[in-house]
Amino acid sequence: MTAFGIGFGIGYRKEMKRFFLGCIVMFSLFGCSHRKMFTRGGVEPPFPFDREAFERTCALADALARDDLAAWRSTDSIMAEKPLLLDSLDQTWFVDERDGRRYVFYGRYSAKDDSYRLKYAFMAEQDGDLQKIPAVTDERALQFARAVTAGKQFFQALVDSMQLDVDYNHYIRRNGDGSYKMWFFPAGYGNYCAHGVDIYLTLDRMGSTVTGRHIVGNYLRYFELDKKMRTVELDNTYDSMPSLGNVFFTIMNRERFERIIILNSQSTSAMTYSPEKKEWVWVHRRRE
Repeated sequence: MTAFGIGFGIGYRKEMKRFFLGCIVMFSLFGCSHRKMFTRGGVEPPFPFDREAFERTCALADALARDDLAAWRSTDSIMAEKPLLLDSLDQTWFVDERDGRRYVFYGRYSAKDDSYRLKYAFMAEQDGDLQKIPAVTDERALQFARAVTAGKQFFQALVDSMQLDVDYNHYIRRNGDGSYKMWFFPAGYGNYCAHGVDIYLTLDRMGSTVTGRHIVGNYLRYFELDKKMRTVELDNTYDSMPSLGNVFFTIMNRERFERIIILNSQSTSAMTYSPEKKEWVWVHRRRE
């Protein structure tokens, strides 16, 4: 098994379908609002970390969550058409956001002749509406396929050396200078979701060479997904601000637990739904 929805396994995907489809509206309401923190004297203390930096992290996590949803829905479409075909498509797939739309591609990249044989292509509008489109490979798709292939190969060698026995979801974006950024977050399987060690890669503009890597987190943890809602705590004590992976995990799983608390080095962060604002807001508190 490999990353993302395919890596979750067919049974897990069916279980998760209701949750992800129900998130379409919630993602659009995500934003990055913050409730004020007050001391007993009624004086608001300084924000526990760089607010603007955190808002950028929130915006990226939200974008990756939308990528996740587009890919998830496209696999549902493939399964509805050809249920036995899905595993054979797990070679080179990715989501590429262009002009506000998300394009999901499934195919096979060949390093031998630097080609990308595209099998399925989908387009998701901003409102989440998904449609199948002609599977025509353009130069941009070829470049993304090359980068995804190089990134996954480097990533696999890295996790093997780290002895991490867990599937990962992968996400990719092109930077302003033409280079690529890939993020790998632990995936779930069966009745469990994983969390704790994220891996970020940077690739050159050709998409053929990994030029940088960053490992975030201390250790892997597994949370059981049962009917009993409960509070879970995410370790972020290695930094003052919640990591991208912790913010992403909170967005994707906030409906699955009673509460998710991120333990930062000097504060805690959690999301809560505000009936007044009709949106999810972040609550930050200084740790005692």
